[in-house]
Amino acid sequence: MHATVTAASICRVASPPTYELIAFTDANRYEVWHSTMREEIQTLRANKTGTLVPFHPLMNVVGSLLVYKIKFQVDGIIERYKTHLVTRGFTQQEGIDYSETFSPLIK
Repeated sequence: MHATVTAASICRVASPPTYELIAFTDANRYEVWHSTMREEIQTLRANKTGTLVPFHPLMNVVGSLLVYKIKFQVDGIIERYKTHLVTRGFTQQEGIDYSETFSPLIK
């Protein structure tokens, strides 16, 4: 089942948070985190990091999650917000996809 989310149904907070978030639902409430998520997805697409393939029930899907980090300057002032898409490699199964390597970051 797909949920349709419209721009009108999401009210994002303009003021950036001063702490790192864990859950997508929390991060998506803030414009600054939403913007970094958008940038991360655009970077992954531009670098052709992966390919979307049709799902098959016999596949072992290696999940992913978004990690939110705040980069600080030496004096403690927030320099920037950063989001990384990381794979959950611990879901790999020996004999199926265990020998494949997933890099949590792209450069």
